Amino acid sequence: MLDVMSKSTIVMAFKELIDPRKNRNRLYSLQDIVCTAIMATICSCNDYDEISDWTDSHLDWLQSIGVCTEGSPSHDTYERFFAILTQNNFRLVLSNGLKFSREY
Repeated sequence: MLDVMSKSTIVMAFKELIDPRKNRNRLYSLQDIVCTAIMATICSCNDYDEISDWTDSHLDWLQSIGVCTEGSPSHDTYERFFAILTQNNFRLVLSNGLKFSREY
């Protein structure tokens, strides 16, 4: 089941997103951070603490589909990641992802 996420619409949509982090700061994959943040937001999480709590409480399921295999990112990890992510890059990828999801 680990291959499920690699073929999902959400991962395909964000495949072109450029990871702004340095290689040494990548305990969690870009896929882990972006996918869990989107899923948690869809589930009514409104800040990084809630996103981290949601991820932690769904960790067994997430790991069964190949997400967060290194554990649950902290609220600080989410905050640092989204603080350095280029908004224009994310916006472009999100808009392309919405087009991609309509095609499937």
